[in-house]
Amino acid sequence: MEKYQILDRLTPGALGTNLVVVETQTKEKHVIKQVECIDEHQATKALEELMPLLKLQHVHISVYRELFILWNSEVSSLFLCLVMEHSKDTLQNVIEKKRAARAALESQWVQNILGQVLDALEYLHQQDIIHRNLKPSNISLVSHDHCKLQDLSSDALMTDKAKWNIRAEEDPLQKSWMAPETLNFSFSQKSDVWSLGCIILDMASCSFMDTREAMRLRKSIRSFPDGLRGVLKTIGERKIPDAKIFSSLLPLMLQTDPSERITVRDVIHITFVSNNFRSSSVAMTLYQQAVPTSIIDMLLESSVASILEVMQNFSSRPEVQHRAMKRLLRLPEDQLGRDARPQLWPPGQTLHQESPGPHCCAPGWCFLTPEARASSCKAPRRSHPLRVLPVPPVFRGREVGERVASF
Repeated sequence: MEKYQILDRLTPGALGTNLVVVETQTKEKHVIKQVECIDEHQATKALEELMPLLKLQHVHISVYRELFILWNSEVSSLFLCLVMEHSKDTLQNVIEKKRAARAALESQWVQNILGQVLDALEYLHQQDIIHRNLKPSNISLVSHDHCKLQDLSSDALMTDKAKWNIRAEEDPLQKSWMAPETLNFSFSQKSDVWSLGCIILDMASCSFMDTREAMRLRKSIRSFPDGLRGVLKTIGERKIPDAKIFSSLLPLMLQTDPSERITVRDVIHITFVSNNFRSSSVAMTLYQQAVPTSIIDMLLESSVASILEVMQNFSSRPEVQHRAMKRLLRLPEDQLGRDARPQLWPPGQTLHQESPGPHCCAPGWCFLTPEARASSCKAPRRSHPLRVLPVPPVFRGREVGERVASF
């Protein structure tokens, strides 16, 4: 602690005390979470579990800067210290401001933020890492449109029953985001899904539920999941932005039995292919992050309609377009809805080679059926190029590339 100067003490969290500090040499602000440990064995075990988190590299994850064990002689206790980024704002603050104003969160902002959270959570789960402590106060806002998951925990810390029971009595809000099975100290990736579902529910209901009502709802649906229906009905009646997709997602995310709960990959799939929810594509384009291959493959496992919609959503991402084209060319003819397989029309041959944009299926390429290609070749030579019209969001019973017309 010698290299840090304490500036402020924040409200204690579920597991320990949070200190705002400044590093004396760099003058950078950080937050140090001090977690009191039962003994050296618990401190060492927790430290070993948290060490891999130092190697995480993701634009939407706040990585621990430093981990160390400290003996505090004043209180004769051993503390595990977690040094993390300092952020003035969190998702919790935004929700509370909207709650005080009885106003709904803006649709575009919600989609951007949830897209970033989903992207980060899928990355963690691919690394076999569970967040364990996901809640709005642990989603920091680096800027208005850029968030990071923070305060990842370990099994050794989250299964300290004595400490959790004390904290739950002092501040029941802390535990209200946790999945039913975690109350018995059983954590899994599905536990993170439940917590994320609670976050989405809080974001969707903040305009008509106060903090205490929202907390009671989160706690009650663990035992009485039917209570969710009434809230979802209200969300729809009040025309809350994205009410339709939330009404589809939340019952699947908030299943009390973790084996029946959907995965983060399922959540991503539903949100990506939905006509009303394009969050992650916005987020990834905004920060120019390569779309994870696993997510691309997952999205391209669906029907022709879904593949085309993914291509439209990611029109500026060549890695998505190329994999989608390969996927379409591998599809059997019976899945395409007609007898003929679509063909790639190369740039420079009658069709205008457009740059990637909302009017292109792929960079420099267009999809044409053999009939459309033959028709184009037979047509009189044009003095102007053809352009590709946008593929409809919901593509049903049509051949790839059917919507081709002249300017």
